[in-house]
Amino acid sequence: MPEERDIESGSSSRSPSIVPNIGSAARDYCTIERTLLSYARLGLILFVLSASLLLQARIPDPEDENPAEPDDLETFPLGVVYFAASILALGAGWIGYESDLKGLLEERGFVGGFQ
Repeated sequence: MPEERDIESGSSSRSPSIVPNIGSAARDYCTIERTLLSYARLGLILFVLSASLLLQARIPDPEDENPAEPDDLETFPLGVVYFAASILALGAGWIGYESDLKGLLEERGFVGGFQ
């Protein structure tokens, strides 16, 4: 195991890639990135749901001989709402990521949320 003085000076005979983690920056960055990916997943799920409604994709019932036709008056507005929600989720995730990353680079305490 490298000695403490080797880590502080940046030179180590065993592992030249050891970087000191001051202020838990790596943990904070991973948290910010995980939150962005959660928003991206939510946005993609909402987008797939909206595409399903707008394209009127249905799973057929094998026992039903005469499937009911979907009503455009019901599916179109809901599909548009889900599409708008997917865009908002992606935008909110990106804005939050940029805000938190800026705070992390400025070394602010308690980085998180929209400030």
